[in-house]
Amino acid sequence: MNSLRPFHVLVCLVLVSLTACSSEKREGNLLEKKLKDRVEAVNKFYKENGRPLTITITSPIKTSLNLKENSAVTDTEMKFDMPGKPGTVPVRVVWRKYQDGDWQIEVVSPQELSMALMMDKMVEQYKKMRP
Repeated sequence: MNSLRPFHVLVCLVLVSLTACSSEKREGNLLEKKLKDRVEAVNKFYKENGRPLTITITSPIKTSLNLKENSAVTDTEMKFDMPGKPGTVPVRVVWRKYQDGDWQIEVVSPQELSMALMMDKMVEQYKKMRP
């Protein structure tokens, strides 16, 4: 009977590890989708308002989670097509998870991209107004 206890502990540890990995994968996928959706919404907003700016994600999105601190970092590269300043740059986005469970952008680097990706209210209002 005593030999079953260590086995039960081991099974519990494996289940906890699998659950944690699944949770991290789910959160990572959610952040990747949020970033892609944000870029798509910004591109649509600029296009429909006659602004010459297009942002394209050009490399895989790498996500580093710190679930204890409710924060995450996504790293990728983005290409900017705008008059006079085309180019591809590395982009880092720092996210914070709030009590309601929603992830929001806290910091974007480089600074030039920050304003475009962080215009939450304008983009959200625009998405609600346009199908």
